[in-house]
Amino acid sequence: LVDKVVMTQGNTLNEDTTVPVITLLGDDPVTIEVGDTFIDAGATALDNYDGDITSSIVTISNVDIAIVGVYSVRYNVSDANGNAAAEVTRTVNIVDTTLPAITLLGDDPVTLEVGDTYTDAGATATDTYDGDITSSIITISTVNTAIVGSYTVSYNVSDANGNAAVEVIRIVNLVDTTVPVITLLGDDPVTLEVGGTYTDAGATATDTYDGDLTSSIVVTGSVDTSSIGTYILSYNVSDASGNAALEVTRTVTVVDTTIPVITLLGDDPVTVEVGDTYTDAGATATDTYDGDLTSSIVVTGSVDTSSVGTYILSYNVSNSSGNAALEVTRTVTVVDTTIPVITLLGEDPVTLEVGDTYTDAGATATDNYDGDITSSIVTVSTVNTAIVGSYTVRYNVSDAGGNVAVEVIRTVTVVDTTIPVITLLGEDPVTLEVGDTYTDAGA
Repeated sequence: LVDKVVMTQGNTLNEDTTVPVITLLGDDPVTIEVGDTFIDAGATALDNYDGDITSSIVTISNVDIAIVGVYSVRYNVSDANGNAAAEVTRTVNIVDTTLPAITLLGDDPVTLEVGDTYTDAGATATDTYDGDITSSIITISTVNTAIVGSYTVSYNVSDANGNAAVEVIRIVNLVDTTVPVITLLGDDPVTLEVGGTYTDAGATATDTYDGDLTSSIVVTGSVDTSSIGTYILSYNVSDASGNAALEVTRTVTVVDTTIPVITLLGDDPVTVEVGDTYTDAGATATDTYDGDLTSSIVVTGSVDTSSVGTYILSYNVSNSSGNAALEVTRTVTVVDTTIPVITLLGEDPVTLEVGDTYTDAGATATDNYDGDITSSIVTVSTVNTAIVGSYTVRYNVSDAGGNVAVEVIRTVTVVDTTIPVITLLGEDPVTLEVGDTYTDAGA
């Protein structure tokens, strides 16, 4: 009670009974979208005695921004003398005014072939307050897959607070884009001998919507059977929706299938001596359509007359239609039939004193193909220098081709032309006394 008493100059007691005044700052009421942040604008408090007592305001708030509803913020204050201000209340409205959002799943627009089954991809719906409300979507479809046209599927939804989403519409176009199918009858390709008659086997055409379109097929192109060549027949058709079938073609080839004939000139086989010159006799070629094709003959292979062996010459020709003649071949055999030649070295005949040593002078051998074959000479000798007589040394050789040289023989004669030698025994001369007996020492 002491605090409420004020001493005046005349010693009169004055009491402070005036309540403070609270003044709201900002709006009242306040409307906030659910989920937004609420920042209280606050209030001020003034007292006639204490002055500004804003800092003493006690604020009590039950605002829950996560839940739609009406909330209050209460402001109270008392001055130093305990005078309580009249409570001030701010109303805070938490509202949901945000529309749900519908999101299409799948394509938009959708193009579907007429007659196919349409399965809607659906949509999802989300709301900032209610969350996933996909199950509440109302779908209305006008799609008729049996008839070509443009259809709609509409999607609508509202949240728990009655906020209706912007309607979402999917366009579904039913179209006929299937092309007809053309099927050839008969063979493709067709091969026809020049001069024959060509009758086209035709084709059929079917369409999933129009059915049989065979009578509408348009065939372009022609076949001239009198002229060799390749001809193309084209088959086309379109259905009632203007879908053009894939063009189908038939290839008709007018051909000459008779092959040329090659005839060899000269011998077959031919045998040529190694080292000789070979001149081919050639061949002729005739064709029922092109006539004489001799100048077009292609000869492959070659003959190497310097090398023994068997060589094949091949003769080929094709006519203007590409028909290849049966290949004709000529066999040319290069042979070595020339025998080697043996040449003696040293003297022939040879005369040798009995008892002397005989050293054969040898021989050389050459061949027109193998060249020097001296090392291949086989020598057979009957010489016996211990016995006077006539002996032979025989030389033989064959080349790689088995040709045997003419045998060459050297005659070796072992002779005795040395005279005997007499040697005296005893003295010579001998002196003897007359009348003595002489006995000769001999020799």
